[in-house]
Amino acid sequence: MTEIENNKDVLNAIEEYPLLSVNAKKVLKVVVLFDKLVSAESIIQASRLTKQVVYPALNKLTKAELVIKRKNAGGSHYLFETNKSKTLELLELYKKTKMIKNSV
Repeated sequence: MTEIENNKDVLNAIEEYPLLSVNAKKVLKVVVLFDKLVSAESIIQASRLTKQVVYPALNKLTKAELVIKRKNAGGSHYLFETNKSKTLELLELYKKTKMIKNSV
């Protein structure tokens, strides 16, 4: 696992991010916790959310560039992975916000 997946602050940063819905946050957490490309079906199973919830959340996360969508080798399915640079930006925002809250 990389530093991002091991860091509990990343999960807290996702939870505190105000621009995502509750379901998008759950889906993003699942994608972050996987250390590889993951299918939507695996996300559905891991999150215990329905496909009617997961697919719109994945679309929102892809548009926000928090998740990267790729075609698999065969080209028939999409796989998803964390956009590590955006996740690190989210983590930095969380840390700065936490620092400011503690200072005020």
